[in-house]
Amino acid sequence: MKRFIAFTLVIGVLFAINTDASAQAGTVNYLKSQYGNNTDTVGGSDTKYMRIAAANPVSGWQKAITFAVTLTEISGTTGGTLSLQASLDGTNWYNAYESRDSAYTFTPADVASQTFNFRLTEIRDRWYRVKYVGTGTMSTIIAGRFLY
Repeated sequence: MKRFIAFTLVIGVLFAINTDASAQAGTVNYLKSQYGNNTDTVGGSDTKYMRIAAANPVSGWQKAITFAVTLTEISGTTGGTLSLQASLDGTNWYNAYESRDSAYTFTPADVASQTFNFRLTEIRDRWYRVKYVGTGTMSTIIAGRFLY
C-alpha cells in the first residue's frame, strides 16, 4: 500500500511539473526569430519571420489566438508587406485566411513605430508565423507577441 501511495504521488508530481512555460494558454508569449530572439531587423528587401517557437506549437482546443506585431523604424522609409502564415507541420507554410476572402496582409506606413494586430477565431493549425518582406533601403525592427 505504501508503494502504491508513493507511486501515485510521484506520477502526480510529474504531471504537475511544467518544464517549458514559454507558450501557455492565457499568457502573453513572444514570437521568436530564426535565431530564437524576441526581435529581428529587416533591411531593404529582406524577408524575415517571427514565429511561435517550433518546440511549443498551439496545442489542445484553443478558441482564439491574437498576434500583436510592432515595427520600429531605425532608418530609411519603412514599407513592404506584413502577413500571417500558418502550418500544420511547422515546415510547410501557407497564408492564413480565417473566414475572409483574402490573406491577412498589411502594408506598413513610414512612421517611427506602429503595431499590427492579427486575430484568428478559427484555430485550425499548430504553428503560426508573421512574414515581413521589406522594401527599398529601410531598416526596421520587428517584434511580436501572441496570446491564445
